[in-house]
Amino acid sequence: MHDVVGAYQRLNHIYQLYIKSAFPLRYRSLAAERDRLLQQPGILSQPPLIEPVPIYPSSGRDLQTAAKQLPEKYHDLAQLGKMLFEGGIELYQHQWESLESVLINQKDLVVTTGTGSGKTECFLLPLLAHLAWESSTWEASAPPPSNHCWWDVQSDRISQWKHVNRPKAMRGLILYPLNALVEDQLRRLRKALEAPEIHDWLDKERGTNRITFGRYTGQTPIPGEPTPDKIKRLRNELDDCAKQQQNLLQANLSLNPDLPYYFPRLDGGEMWSRWDMQDTPPDILITNYSMLNIMMMRSIENDIFDITRDWLAEPNHPERQFFLIIDELHAYRGTPGTEVAYILRLLFSRLGLTPDSPKLRIVTTTASLDDNPEGRKFLREFFGRDDKQFAFITGQQQQPKANARKSLVKYESAFAEFAQSVQPDPLQSMTQPDPTANTGAMSTLASKLGYSKSGISEEKQLGEALAIVGAGEALRDACQEVDRVVRQTNQPSVRAAKVKDPNKQKHQTDLDNELFPNAAASNLVSDSMRGLLLALGMSKLSNGRSPQPVRGHLFFHNLQSLWACRNPSCTQVDQIQRQSDQPTTGAIHANHRLSCGCGSRVLDLIVCEVCGDVFLGGYKSTRKLINQTVDILTPDQPNLEGIPDLVVMNQRYGNYRVFWPLPGETPAWTTQPQVLEWTVDRIKRQWVKAKLDKQTGVLIQNATSPKTDEIPGWLYQVKGDDLDQPALPTKCPRCDADYGKRDKFPTPLRIHRTGFQKACQVIASGLLREMPAPFQKGLSSSRKLVIFSDSRQDAAKLAAGMELDHYRDMVRLLLIQSFYQYWDDLIAFL
Repeated sequence: MHDVVGAYQRLNHIYQLYIKSAFPLRYRSLAAERDRLLQQPGILSQPPLIEPVPIYPSSGRDLQTAAKQLPEKYHDLAQLGKMLFEGGIELYQHQWESLESVLINQKDLVVTTGTGSGKTECFLLPLLAHLAWESSTWEASAPPPSNHCWWDVQSDRISQWKHVNRPKAMRGLILYPLNALVEDQLRRLRKALEAPEIHDWLDKERGTNRITFGRYTGQTPIPGEPTPDKIKRLRNELDDCAKQQQNLLQANLSLNPDLPYYFPRLDGGEMWSRWDMQDTPPDILITNYSMLNIMMMRSIENDIFDITRDWLAEPNHPERQFFLIIDELHAYRGTPGTEVAYILRLLFSRLGLTPDSPKLRIVTTTASLDDNPEGRKFLREFFGRDDKQFAFITGQQQQPKANARKSLVKYESAFAEFAQSVQPDPLQSMTQPDPTANTGAMSTLASKLGYSKSGISEEKQLGEALAIVGAGEALRDACQEVDRVVRQTNQPSVRAAKVKDPNKQKHQTDLDNELFPNAAASNLVSDSMRGLLLALGMSKLSNGRSPQPVRGHLFFHNLQSLWACRNPSCTQVDQIQRQSDQPTTGAIHANHRLSCGCGSRVLDLIVCEVCGDVFLGGYKSTRKLINQTVDILTPDQPNLEGIPDLVVMNQRYGNYRVFWPLPGETPAWTTQPQVLEWTVDRIKRQWVKAKLDKQTGVLIQNATSPKTDEIPGWLYQVKGDDLDQPALPTKCPRCDADYGKRDKFPTPLRIHRTGFQKACQVIASGLLREMPAPFQKGLSSSRKLVIFSDSRQDAAKLAAGMELDHYRDMVRLLLIQSFYQYWDDLIAFL
């Protein structure tokens, strides 16, 4: 994604369009007031936070140099691990320290560096170094049998690795708390171990052996014992994988060279199925703690642990080690942490190990564990291992140069012109800018930044120009300065900062102000700020990376409700602008409150989704005033003992009322509902005359002659004693839309709130469309969106809704393509 600010603006615009379409308003002036309200920061969204990816001190060693400084037996790490550090990229200092601690000092590891610091490499490098050394002792692999691809030759199923001669065992177990992290790690391992150059090296130097790995989760085919039907399912899945791999061979991967690593390679080291892993344990097994627990409880997976135990126990090989790698260690605290600790004790026992065994090597990563007595106590209790065995790797971020943020002011106009050239209005195209279509603009900006070399691509020209002028340093220094001002601290950090703070208070600041203090903000931020972020996102250095990778943090809020003042003469709105259509309510409020600034009470805003007419809803409470009992409508649930159990989305008639206000009519109640009385499910429903006091909320039914402070209207009633009926009517009194026969949402009226699932679906679908996805025939999209939810049901509904949205998008795309093909054919014919 190249355009963080533009992506936020487009997502915010899409979210507002969704609300406008879901809740149409009959009154244009009221709709305009709602639009202005929803555009205020904090109501639906906040301007994005910009976080520069941290820069950590380099070790000064590329992988080749680092491998040579390890014991001789680990030198082949330079070959097996080279896909982790392409193009001669140097290891961070903490990555080198991880290698040194595990392989030289024989320590366990706790890596506590920040996000984006290469923690994955910290645990993969020692494991790959050990595999590179051990694989040098393996016998050459026997040729696979002629029916190895059994699904293709219509043979009986054969086990994937039964033909190999080398010792079979699980060398490393990578444990993740979430399946989404498992999927990401699988892609990383594919790139590290399945690249053509790695296969070539293994063929020449390791007798065509492969480093095997496998994902063992609920998504891994096929569960249970092999049966004819299950074997047929696996045959179909492997056949689909083979076809997908064939499509990859025919595709142009220049736009996305990493695309092959999103798919399994059937001729590589990745395991095909659970049955193959049960027959031959993979060198590296990736799973989660829940599945690990299940595996150790079932007999079908016994061989995975028994074969590994026997491999570790062989007396002639004391050097063999089992790597236990646990990512996100901080996720295992409290009761869940205790359960996982017991699962690990059981794992050690199944493998014939003890917590203090020298054949056990533990490597963990965490974001919130310090090298102090409390942190070491946690390690000792969680693993049952002497905490002195653990080495903490705590790499510190490289601090930006002092006052570097001031160095970009002289390029203010150059960045602004670049933004206008690439994308004058982020909302006009509703898509991310295409770097391949803006090479001229990139070259022009590089020239204005003082870069004059040629012979390289425009994106690399711009990347080197940005590096020379210190754009990354300037952005990091600006983030640090914002942190100093906001937190009022003398020890600021480079952390996420607001790109623009529209509610900026005295003594506060933001990135736009720090980098381009004289630039005028157009829309959200200045063109100069937007141009800088666009340039960083669209450019590359010679190593293929941005001169300063940036994360964008976007915050969107589920609209819980909107409330409306019940006074149409409300002083909090511009009554002159309202004269054109005269809405029946007062000011709209996005935050819950009891009363409006004009002194009148507020109630829930309810809208008919068909005609857009406006209603008021409130909880009913009964009070005694003087000598009579009256009903009062309030925006709050009056039964405090029932909160939160009674506060639900589908209000019931027993405690909630709907009022259709019709002020200003002379005489009152001139406008009447289309149908005054009707029956649904043998229960009578009706609209009755009523009046509502603006300030007290007193509701009087069957009313006559409203007073000055009373609003005439119609009250919805359900006849009889069934108070558990829905509070909203099945018919709209204005347009007579009848939803009485619907099982779901049997009312055209909607309380003005966005459903959590639908709001998330709108944002997630828009975000996915922001991700670059070059269309390649026969291939799935290379885009990936990981969604976390507290509820499995919510996640399933969200995924299903997004799938439907993308199906509709694909249908539209095909229709458009068909139209243009037809048009081209027609022109050619004519």
